[in-house]
Amino acid sequence: MGQIFAGLSFTAVFLAIAIAMMRRRKAPRIVAILMFIAGCGLVGSWFQGFATRIASVLPGALVGFVAVICAVGFFLDCWGKQNKAGKSTAIIGFFVPLLLTVMPVSVLGINPNDLVQGVRDITQQAQVVNPGHRN
Repeated sequence: MGQIFAGLSFTAVFLAIAIAMMRRRKAPRIVAILMFIAGCGLVGSWFQGFATRIASVLPGALVGFVAVICAVGFFLDCWGKQNKAGKSTAIIGFFVPLLLTVMPVSVLGINPNDLVQGVRDITQQAQVVNPGHRN
C-alpha cells in the first residue's frame, strides 16, 4: 500500500511542476517530458488497474493502435531541435506510460499485474545460500 502512495505522490510533484510551467508557457519540451515522468508514477497504482479493466474490454487492435500512435507521436514531437511539443503533446505524454503497460492486456492477453505477481512469488521463494566456513 505504501508503494501506491509513493507513486501517486511522485506523480503529483511532477504534474504540479509541469502544469505550472505550462501555464507560464515556458519550455514546452521540458513540460512534455515532466508530464511523461509524472505518467510513470501512475504505473502500478490503482489507475493502472482501472485502465487494465477498460483495456481488457476493448478490442486489442484498437488499444494497440492508440498506444503506438500516442507513444510514437509523443517521442517524435519531443525529438530534435525542430520539436513541435505543446500542450497536446504534454497531455498525451502523461498517458503514454500507462498505455504502454496496459497494451499487452489487449494485444497479447497478458495481464501485467499477473506477471508482476509471478515475479514477486518467484523472488520470495528464492533463498539466499550462505557459504560454509572452512577451517
